[in-house]
Amino acid sequence: MKRLQHAILFSIGSLCAAQATDSPTEAIQNIAPALSPRYNDGYLSFYFDNDLFGGTDENYTNGARLTWISKSRELEELPGLYRSLDWLLQQGDRRGGEPWLYNIGISLTQLMFTPEDVLATTLIEDDRPYAGWLGLGFSLHAKTAEDLHSLELSLGVVGPASLAENAQDSIHSLRDIDKSQGWDHQLENEFTFNLHYRYTRQWFEASAFQDRLEMDGLYRVGFDLGNAWINANAATYFRAGWNLPTGFTDPSLSPTAYTQQLFVERRERLNPWSLYVTVGAEGRIVGRDIFLDGNTFEDSPSVDKRHFVGDLVGAVTLRYKQFNMSYAHTYRTEEHAGQDGGQIFGSFNIGVSF
Repeated sequence: MKRLQHAILFSIGSLCAAQATDSPTEAIQNIAPALSPRYNDGYLSFYFDNDLFGGTDENYTNGARLTWISKSRELEELPGLYRSLDWLLQQGDRRGGEPWLYNIGISLTQLMFTPEDVLATTLIEDDRPYAGWLGLGFSLHAKTAEDLHSLELSLGVVGPASLAENAQDSIHSLRDIDKSQGWDHQLENEFTFNLHYRYTRQWFEASAFQDRLEMDGLYRVGFDLGNAWINANAATYFRAGWNLPTGFTDPSLSPTAYTQQLFVERRERLNPWSLYVTVGAEGRIVGRDIFLDGNTFEDSPSVDKRHFVGDLVGAVTLRYKQFNMSYAHTYRTEEHAGQDGGQIFGSFNIGVSF
């Protein structure tokens, strides 16, 4: 368990040091002739979620995620693990001869969950258990000018080895907030293995006022399968603003959240500034959630989960050249039977393209 924990923490250095050195091939130049030579389509980004932005300290209470997406490359240039992920996507016979571009990704994520009463020292049987997750993800993103297939393999650990208690205590100390008293009752250590698939497609694009106002819409469907999460999900997002960028930032943190160029872009963006808003909605049919259902192979605290959970999100994003910063507010419906209403939390994201 400690070896996995150390390997996940060590990956922070790898994420920050990783760089892609691909030179564009003729095929890439043919399908993406207008990619600006000044800004490439690799991204490094950091997400931070906290419910203190919503005035609470319970349920999904904190999350942090560091992600790296490579520059675009062809299938033959992918490392062996990522070529295996492409096989799982099973797109080879359905591309109609159209060349695709690929990006590979690495992510490091920590999530933490607490009950409503964080000062109680005894087990609260009718509220969600204390739980944390620390995970390392490897993803493959295959894209054309209109759609994107993403598959991520996440390997992680639930329980004290996730360091969730340590992270929350540090945050509360910085903010001079009382520490949660019930971490002795958190879920036990357990390895997690999950596959996450997302299909994203642009469903409209428009402009007004002589292109001063630009708008686009995306929809996304997917599933999560493993001992941490089993669910099916669907989402739609609408963006509007000045000089919409070619990249898209997931408004809030999730095990599949990235900042990346979604599609093979055919337009060149010369203006260094962008300012826009994003609104979206997501629904999930939940078959398993380890943070509510408890440990897989041993007895642990658990609660009766809701089988349908929805999110409503609004975000504002500012971009200057290759740098972007966004803040989002998310409302999430009840996740379990003992929860008294939905939850609001805030998400902060910063990123840079390379």
